[in-house]
Amino acid sequence: MVITLIVLPLILLGLVVADPDIAIMAELEAQQLEHEYDVALHRWFGGREGAGVALLFGVNMSWIWGYLGGQPHIFVRMMALRNESDRKKGMAVAFVWGLLTSVGAFLIGILARVLHGAPEDLVADSEMTLPYMVLEHTPGWLAGILLAGALAAMMSTADSQLAVASSGWAEDLYNKVFKKDVEISEKRKVLISRLTTAAIAILGLVLILSTEELIYEVVGWGWAGLAGVYGPVMTLIFIGWKRYSKNAVIFTMIVGLLFTALWVFTGLEEQIITARLLSWPVGLVAGILGGFIWPSEDYRKGPDSGTEEEMFEEEEI
Repeated sequence: MVITLIVLPLILLGLVVADPDIAIMAELEAQQLEHEYDVALHRWFGGREGAGVALLFGVNMSWIWGYLGGQPHIFVRMMALRNESDRKKGMAVAFVWGLLTSVGAFLIGILARVLHGAPEDLVADSEMTLPYMVLEHTPGWLAGILLAGALAAMMSTADSQLAVASSGWAEDLYNKVFKKDVEISEKRKVLISRLTTAAIAILGLVLILSTEELIYEVVGWGWAGLAGVYGPVMTLIFIGWKRYSKNAVIFTMIVGLLFTALWVFTGLEEQIITARLLSWPVGLVAGILGGFIWPSEDYRKGPDSGTEEEMFEEEEI
Protein backbone atom coordinates (compact mmCIF):
# COMPACT_ATOMS: atom_id res chain seq x y z
CA MET A 1 0.00 0.00 0.00
CA VAL A 2 2.81 2.39 0.86
CA ILE A 3 4.55 1.61 -2.45
CA THR A 4 1.29 2.23 -4.33
CA LEU A 5 0.77 5.60 -2.65
CA ILE A 6 4.38 6.66 -3.30
CA VAL A 7 5.06 5.37 -6.81
CA LEU A 8 1.80 6.52 -8.41
CA PRO A 9 1.96 10.14 -7.13
CA LEU A 10 5.59 10.38 -8.28
CA ILE A 11 4.62 9.20 -11.77
CA LEU A 12 1.74 11.68 -11.92
CA LEU A 13 3.90 14.54 -10.62
CA GLY A 14 6.42 13.73 -13.34
CA LEU A 15 3.71 14.03 -15.99
CA VAL A 16 2.57 17.38 -14.62
CA VAL A 17 6.08 18.82 -14.35
CA ALA A 18 6.96 17.61 -17.85
CA ASP A 19 4.04 19.50 -19.41
CA PRO A 20 4.61 23.28 -19.32
CA ASP A 21 0.96 23.91 -20.23
CA ILE A 22 -0.32 22.40 -16.97
CA ALA A 23 -0.63 24.59 -13.87
CA ILE A 24 -2.12 22.75 -10.91
CA MET A 25 -3.89 25.68 -9.25
CA ALA A 26 -5.20 27.05 -12.55
CA GLU A 27 -6.63 23.66 -13.51
CA LEU A 28 -8.37 23.28 -10.15
CA GLU A 29 -9.85 26.78 -10.37
CA ALA A 30 -11.11 26.06 -13.88
CA GLN A 31 -12.85 22.90 -12.67
CA GLN A 32 -14.53 24.78 -9.86
CA LEU A 33 -15.98 27.28 -12.34
CA GLU A 34 -16.98 24.57 -14.80
CA HIS A 35 -18.79 22.36 -12.28
CA GLU A 36 -19.97 25.21 -10.01
CA TYR A 37 -18.63 23.63 -6.84
CA ASP A 38 -19.34 25.51 -3.61
CA VAL A 39 -15.71 25.08 -2.50
CA ALA A 40 -12.60 26.67 -3.94
CA LEU A 41 -10.55 23.70 -5.09
CA HIS A 42 -7.45 25.83 -5.61
CA ARG A 43 -7.34 26.99 -1.98
CA TRP A 44 -6.09 24.96 0.97
CA PHE A 45 -9.29 25.36 3.01
CA GLY A 46 -11.69 25.55 0.11
CA GLY A 47 -12.20 29.29 0.54
CA ARG A 48 -13.51 28.87 4.07
CA GLU A 49 -12.60 31.40 6.75
CA GLY A 50 -12.76 31.67 10.54
CA ALA A 51 -15.02 29.07 12.14
CA GLY A 52 -15.46 27.36 8.79
CA VAL A 53 -11.74 26.53 8.70
CA ALA A 54 -11.85 25.16 12.26
CA LEU A 55 -14.90 23.04 11.42
CA LEU A 56 -13.33 21.69 8.23
CA PHE A 57 -10.12 20.89 10.08
CA GLY A 58 -12.05 19.18 12.88
CA VAL A 59 -14.07 17.02 10.49
CA ASN A 60 -10.95 15.83 8.68
CA MET A 61 -9.10 15.21 11.94
CA SER A 62 -12.06 13.38 13.49
CA TRP A 63 -10.60 10.06 12.32
CA ILE A 64 -8.15 10.38 15.21
CA TRP A 65 -10.90 9.44 17.73
CA GLY A 66 -10.89 5.90 16.35
CA TYR A 67 -7.28 5.44 17.42
CA LEU A 68 -8.01 6.16 21.09
CA GLY A 69 -9.05 2.56 21.71
CA GLY A 70 -11.90 2.70 19.22
CA GLN A 71 -10.41 0.17 16.80
CA PRO A 72 -10.13 -3.23 18.52
CA HIS A 73 -7.98 -4.75 15.77
CA ILE A 74 -5.47 -1.91 16.24
CA PHE A 75 -5.67 -1.88 20.02
CA VAL A 76 -4.83 -5.58 20.34
CA ARG A 77 -1.60 -4.84 18.48
CA MET A 78 -0.81 -2.12 21.01
CA MET A 79 -1.50 -4.62 23.79
CA ALA A 80 0.98 -7.02 22.17
CA LEU A 81 3.91 -4.60 22.61
CA ARG A 82 6.54 -6.41 24.67
CA ASN A 83 8.74 -3.55 25.82
CA GLU A 84 9.66 0.12 25.46
CA SER A 85 11.75 -0.59 22.37
CA ASP A 86 8.74 -2.12 20.60
CA ARG A 87 6.64 0.90 21.55
CA LYS A 88 9.13 3.33 20.03
CA LYS A 89 9.45 1.28 16.85
CA GLY A 90 5.66 1.08 16.60
CA MET A 91 5.33 4.85 16.97
CA ALA A 92 7.92 5.46 14.26
CA VAL A 93 6.31 3.00 11.83
CA ALA A 94 2.81 4.38 12.49
CA PHE A 95 3.95 7.97 11.98
CA VAL A 96 5.83 7.29 8.74
CA TRP A 97 3.01 5.08 7.44
CA GLY A 98 0.35 7.69 8.21
CA LEU A 99 2.35 10.53 6.66
CA LEU A 100 3.20 8.69 3.43
CA THR A 101 -0.24 7.20 2.84
CA SER A 102 -2.16 10.40 3.64
CA VAL A 103 0.01 12.63 1.47
CA GLY A 104 0.07 10.04 -1.31
CA ALA A 105 -3.71 9.60 -1.37
CA PHE A 106 -4.20 13.39 -1.34
CA LEU A 107 -1.82 13.86 -4.27
CA ILE A 108 -3.47 11.11 -6.33
CA GLY A 109 -6.85 12.79 -5.97
CA ILE A 110 -5.53 16.26 -6.81
CA LEU A 111 -3.37 15.13 -9.74
CA ALA A 112 -6.18 12.98 -11.15
CA ARG A 113 -8.29 16.15 -11.35
CA VAL A 114 -5.47 18.12 -12.92
CA LEU A 115 -4.73 15.52 -15.60
CA HIS A 116 -8.21 14.21 -16.36
CA GLY A 117 -10.84 16.45 -14.78
CA ALA A 118 -13.40 15.86 -12.04
CA PRO A 119 -13.98 12.30 -10.75
CA GLU A 120 -17.48 12.27 -12.24
CA ASP A 121 -15.91 12.92 -15.65
CA LEU A 122 -13.31 10.23 -15.02
CA VAL A 123 -15.24 7.20 -13.81
CA ALA A 124 -18.84 6.43 -12.85
CA ASP A 125 -17.74 5.67 -9.28
CA SER A 126 -15.36 8.26 -7.83
CA GLU A 127 -13.88 5.60 -5.54
CA MET A 128 -12.46 3.91 -8.65
CA THR A 129 -10.18 6.89 -9.32
CA LEU A 130 -7.05 5.16 -7.98
CA PRO A 131 -7.46 1.98 -10.11
CA TYR A 132 -8.19 4.16 -13.13
CA MET A 133 -5.04 6.23 -12.65
CA VAL A 134 -2.93 3.12 -12.06
CA LEU A 135 -4.15 1.42 -15.24
CA GLU A 136 -3.95 4.63 -17.26
CA HIS A 137 -0.44 5.70 -16.33
CA THR A 138 1.58 2.57 -15.50
CA PRO A 139 2.55 -0.50 -17.56
CA GLY A 140 0.49 -3.63 -17.01
CA TRP A 141 3.03 -5.51 -14.87
CA LEU A 142 3.48 -2.54 -12.53
CA ALA A 143 -0.26 -1.82 -12.42
CA GLY A 144 -0.87 -5.37 -11.20
CA ILE A 145 1.65 -4.96 -8.37
CA LEU A 146 0.30 -1.55 -7.32
CA LEU A 147 -3.35 -2.67 -7.33
CA ALA A 148 -2.45 -5.86 -5.46
CA GLY A 149 -0.74 -3.74 -2.80
CA ALA A 150 -3.81 -1.57 -2.32
CA LEU A 151 -6.14 -4.57 -2.16
CA ALA A 152 -3.82 -6.37 0.27
CA ALA A 153 -4.02 -3.44 2.70
CA MET A 154 -7.82 -3.43 2.49
CA MET A 155 -7.96 -7.20 3.03
CA SER A 156 -5.59 -6.92 5.99
CA THR A 157 -7.92 -4.47 7.74
CA ALA A 158 -11.02 -6.47 6.88
CA ASP A 159 -9.70 -9.83 8.11
CA SER A 160 -8.28 -8.24 11.28
CA GLN A 161 -11.67 -6.79 12.15
CA LEU A 162 -13.40 -10.08 11.37
CA ALA A 163 -10.94 -11.97 13.57
CA VAL A 164 -11.43 -9.57 16.49
CA ALA A 165 -15.22 -9.67 16.14
CA SER A 166 -15.40 -13.46 15.98
CA SER A 167 -12.98 -14.01 18.86
CA GLY A 168 -14.83 -11.38 20.91
CA TRP A 169 -18.09 -13.25 20.44
CA ALA A 170 -16.65 -16.73 20.96
CA GLU A 171 -14.38 -15.93 23.92
CA ASP A 172 -15.82 -12.87 25.65
CA LEU A 173 -19.57 -13.28 25.19
CA TYR A 174 -20.37 -16.92 24.44
CA ASN A 175 -17.74 -18.45 26.73
CA LYS A 176 -17.63 -15.93 29.59
CA VAL A 177 -21.20 -14.59 29.65
CA PHE A 178 -23.72 -16.98 28.11
CA LYS A 179 -21.88 -20.18 29.05
CA LYS A 180 -19.78 -18.96 31.95
CA ASP A 181 -20.63 -21.96 34.16
CA VAL A 182 -20.14 -24.53 31.40
CA GLU A 183 -16.87 -26.05 30.25
CA ILE A 184 -16.56 -25.33 26.50
CA SER A 185 -14.19 -27.43 24.40
CA GLU A 186 -11.63 -25.77 22.14
CA LYS A 187 -13.24 -27.48 19.14
CA ARG A 188 -16.59 -25.88 19.93
CA LYS A 189 -14.96 -22.47 20.43
CA VAL A 190 -13.35 -22.73 17.01
CA LEU A 191 -16.69 -23.70 15.46
CA ILE A 192 -18.47 -20.74 17.12
CA SER A 193 -15.70 -18.41 15.97
CA ARG A 194 -15.93 -19.63 12.37
CA LEU A 195 -19.72 -19.34 12.29
CA THR A 196 -19.49 -15.82 13.70
CA THR A 197 -16.91 -14.84 11.08
CA ALA A 198 -19.15 -16.15 8.29
CA ALA A 199 -22.24 -14.39 9.70
CA ILE A 200 -20.48 -11.02 10.06
CA ALA A 201 -18.96 -11.29 6.58
CA ILE A 202 -22.36 -12.05 5.03
CA LEU A 203 -23.99 -9.21 6.97
CA GLY A 204 -21.28 -6.79 5.81
CA LEU A 205 -21.69 -7.91 2.20
CA VAL A 206 -25.47 -7.47 2.32
CA LEU A 207 -25.05 -4.02 3.89
CA ILE A 208 -22.59 -2.74 1.31
CA LEU A 209 -24.59 -4.15 -1.63
CA SER A 210 -27.86 -2.68 -0.38
CA THR A 211 -26.66 0.87 0.24
CA GLU A 212 -26.18 3.59 -2.34
CA GLU A 213 -23.62 5.41 -0.22
CA LEU A 214 -19.93 5.46 -1.01
CA ILE A 215 -17.80 2.88 0.77
CA TYR A 216 -15.97 5.85 2.30
CA GLU A 217 -19.21 6.97 3.96
CA VAL A 218 -20.07 3.49 5.25
CA VAL A 219 -16.56 3.09 6.68
CA GLY A 220 -16.98 6.49 8.33
CA TRP A 221 -20.17 5.30 10.04
CA GLY A 222 -18.42 2.20 11.34
CA TRP A 223 -15.45 4.27 12.50
CA ALA A 224 -17.78 6.63 14.37
CA GLY A 225 -19.61 3.75 16.02
CA LEU A 226 -16.45 2.00 17.17
CA ALA A 227 -14.94 5.27 18.39
CA GLY A 228 -18.07 6.10 20.38
CA VAL A 229 -18.47 2.60 21.86
CA TYR A 230 -14.90 1.53 22.68
CA GLY A 231 -12.85 4.73 22.57
CA PRO A 232 -14.19 6.44 25.73
CA VAL A 233 -14.10 3.14 27.65
CA MET A 234 -10.45 2.50 26.84
CA THR A 235 -9.54 6.14 27.47
CA LEU A 236 -11.11 6.24 30.93
CA ILE A 237 -9.58 2.88 31.85
CA PHE A 238 -6.19 3.96 30.54
CA ILE A 239 -6.09 7.13 32.64
CA GLY A 240 -7.11 5.05 35.67
CA TRP A 241 -10.30 6.87 36.63
CA LYS A 242 -11.24 5.21 39.93
CA ARG A 243 -14.97 5.93 39.68
CA TYR A 244 -15.30 3.91 36.47
CA SER A 245 -17.30 0.74 37.07
CA LYS A 246 -18.72 -2.19 35.10
CA ASN A 247 -22.15 -0.54 34.91
CA ALA A 248 -20.58 2.73 33.76
CA VAL A 249 -18.74 0.87 31.00
CA ILE A 250 -21.99 -0.73 29.78
CA PHE A 251 -23.75 2.65 29.92
CA THR A 252 -20.93 4.27 27.90
CA MET A 253 -21.11 1.63 25.19
CA ILE A 254 -24.91 1.77 24.90
CA VAL A 255 -24.95 5.57 24.66
CA GLY A 256 -22.12 5.63 22.10
CA LEU A 257 -23.82 3.03 19.91
CA LEU A 258 -27.31 4.56 20.10
CA PHE A 259 -26.02 8.09 19.47
CA THR A 260 -24.10 7.05 16.34
CA ALA A 261 -26.97 4.97 14.95
CA LEU A 262 -29.57 7.68 15.54
CA TRP A 263 -27.31 10.43 14.21
CA VAL A 264 -26.63 8.54 10.98
CA PHE A 265 -30.05 7.05 10.27
CA THR A 266 -32.05 10.21 11.07
CA GLY A 267 -30.08 12.12 8.45
CA LEU A 268 -28.22 14.42 10.85
CA GLU A 269 -24.97 13.03 9.38
CA GLU A 270 -25.71 14.88 6.14
CA GLN A 271 -27.74 17.79 7.49
CA ILE A 272 -25.39 18.96 10.25
CA ILE A 273 -22.01 17.24 10.61
CA THR A 274 -20.42 13.80 10.53
CA ALA A 275 -20.97 11.49 13.50
CA ARG A 276 -17.21 10.79 13.52
CA LEU A 277 -16.60 14.19 15.10
CA LEU A 278 -19.17 13.75 17.87
CA SER A 279 -19.42 10.06 18.80
CA TRP A 280 -16.24 9.91 20.92
CA PRO A 281 -16.93 13.14 22.90
CA VAL A 282 -20.55 12.04 23.50
CA GLY A 283 -19.36 8.61 24.67
CA LEU A 284 -16.76 10.21 26.94
CA VAL A 285 -19.41 12.44 28.57
CA ALA A 286 -21.62 9.36 29.02
CA GLY A 287 -18.70 7.50 30.62
CA ILE A 288 -18.01 10.32 33.08
CA LEU A 289 -21.70 10.63 33.90
CA GLY A 290 -21.94 6.86 34.36
CA GLY A 291 -19.00 6.95 36.74
CA PHE A 292 -20.84 9.43 38.97
CA ILE A 293 -24.12 7.50 38.81
CA TRP A 294 -22.56 4.04 39.30
CA PRO A 295 -19.18 4.56 41.00
CA SER A 296 -16.93 1.53 41.31
CA GLU A 297 -16.94 -0.54 44.49
CA ASP A 298 -13.30 0.35 45.21
CA TYR A 299 -14.12 4.06 44.99
CA ARG A 300 -17.10 3.68 47.36
CA LYS A 301 -14.94 1.87 49.90
CA GLY A 302 -12.44 4.72 49.93
CA PRO A 303 -8.63 4.82 49.85
CA ASP A 304 -8.25 2.97 53.17
CA SER A 305 -10.11 -0.15 52.06
CA GLY A 306 -8.39 -3.51 51.69
CA THR A 307 -6.01 -5.52 53.79
CA GLU A 308 -2.73 -4.17 55.06
CA GLU A 309 -0.85 -6.42 52.62
CA GLU A 310 -2.91 -5.19 49.64
CA MET A 311 -2.34 -1.55 50.62
CA PHE A 312 1.40 -2.18 50.88
CA GLU A 313 1.48 -3.81 47.41
CA GLU A 314 -0.46 -0.89 45.93
CA GLU A 315 2.02 1.60 47.39
CA GLU A 316 4.93 -0.42 46.00
CA ILE A 317 3.34 -0.41 42.51
